[in-house]
Amino acid sequence: QRPAGVSEDSYRNPVPVPTFLSVPPAVLPPNELLPEGQRMAPPAAGAPRPMATPHVVERTLSNGLRVIVAKSTDLPIVNAQLVIGGGAAADPADRPGLASMTAGLATEGAGGRSAPEIARTLEALGANIGGGAGQDASAVFMSAPVAAADQVGAVLADVIQRPDYAPEEVARNRTRAVNALRVNLRQPGPLANLVLNRLAFGASPYGAPTSGTPASIGAVTREEIVAFHDRWWRPDNAALIITGGMEPEAAFAFAERTLGGWERPSGAVPVTGPRAGAVPGPRVVVIDLPGAGQAAVAAAVRGPRRADDSYYPLSVVNSIMGGGQNGHLFQEVRAKRGLSYGAYSSLGARLDGGMLSATTQTKNESAAEVVGLVLAEFDRLKTEAVTEQAVTDREAFLTGGFSRNVETTGGLGGVLAEAVTYGLPLTEIGTYAGKINATTPETVRAAAQAIGSDQAYVVVVGQASMFIDALRAAHPDVVVIPAAELDLDSATLGL
Repeated sequence: QRPAGVSEDSYRNPVPVPTFLSVPPAVLPPNELLPEGQRMAPPAAGAPRPMATPHVVERTLSNGLRVIVAKSTDLPIVNAQLVIGGGAAADPADRPGLASMTAGLATEGAGGRSAPEIARTLEALGANIGGGAGQDASAVFMSAPVAAADQVGAVLADVIQRPDYAPEEVARNRTRAVNALRVNLRQPGPLANLVLNRLAFGASPYGAPTSGTPASIGAVTREEIVAFHDRWWRPDNAALIITGGMEPEAAFAFAERTLGGWERPSGAVPVTGPRAGAVPGPRVVVIDLPGAGQAAVAAAVRGPRRADDSYYPLSVVNSIMGGGQNGHLFQEVRAKRGLSYGAYSSLGARLDGGMLSATTQTKNESAAEVVGLVLAEFDRLKTEAVTEQAVTDREAFLTGGFSRNVETTGGLGGVLAEAVTYGLPLTEIGTYAGKINATTPETVRAAAQAIGSDQAYVVVVGQASMFIDALRAAHPDVVVIPAAELDLDSATLGL
């Protein structure tokens, strides 16, 4: 009898049920992993290939704009990046995020074109324009076919010189930024990095969040954005970097047509005060985030300026410590103990002093153990011998990545932009590999003396009740801050 609610057609033509067969027995026996000493050795590395170093030329326009050109391809594309001095380090103390808002909003309407009109124009030309701000500089970039360079350049000139900062766009982007920040402040990883930066740099400009805080961004006005733009965005405080398929003379002519008419203000170029500030004492801080599924662990020590000679051997130290899956951190935390999906370190580059940091995430229950493992890596290379082969391998890791970067149009522009931002000579493109390759086991150990667990700032963000007792046993001076009471606008985090 046909069940109620089932059609006659469905009853007489039911959906066929698949038939499952058992998996046949294996034809070959399973592979067996030989003991480590009996395994086939990996092939030896080949001879290093020389890096194709592009020819870099430079001129300064009559308005003071520095123009740097490096032809990087025969393809008919052009990338241009305007680097503007200042960046987030120029934010007022009560307005972190102002530089980021100023750069991000510049493309949201300029020269009488609305944001949708700019988007339609760029899409029709196969081009792209964007902007943002880092710690030491703001930037506006464009990418376009060479045939459309002048049309896209006209939009770029408006974005740089005549952004509208329409009240409705300011309000919309302010709301969007505040919402994004609030989401980040509920995530252990991003929150740990923000707190770590405050611990390392305190009340100095580098201590403030580059993207701002919900309070600072929520209070930003259009008048403040316009004033920041007028003060810092000027040709004699900027460099235009052009890479891609343009010949140098054509690129200089493009720069003149696009930004040669940008007027230089009569006043002096603004400057910032000390950006990194004094070195605060080491601290261990826990941000209690109830309900956090994992704990984020972050630790750091202050590092050198990007332009310092000590940056290069410390880069190798950082690579040994936490560069990729072969780094000590990954091996100790992930490979040997399975306490995280990954653990890495990085050496931040800044104009006035950087930071070597290590980050990972783990179960709340294992947070205290992971803190101990991470801090041990800050001390390990002070005493542990490093082989010549290990140093050579990490040198190849660093120089190979640099070479691959320079051999792309966008990557080359980025390297030149970093040179401008951090006060490096443009010859850095050709000399970087040699400075890295000059590292030896002895210089690695010497560089490692500049870091240590006794200097480290440590942040753990997670459900504190699950690890605080174990962490306090190892670090009796640990400070616990409820996430709801954390104040990133304050150099003391609200304590």
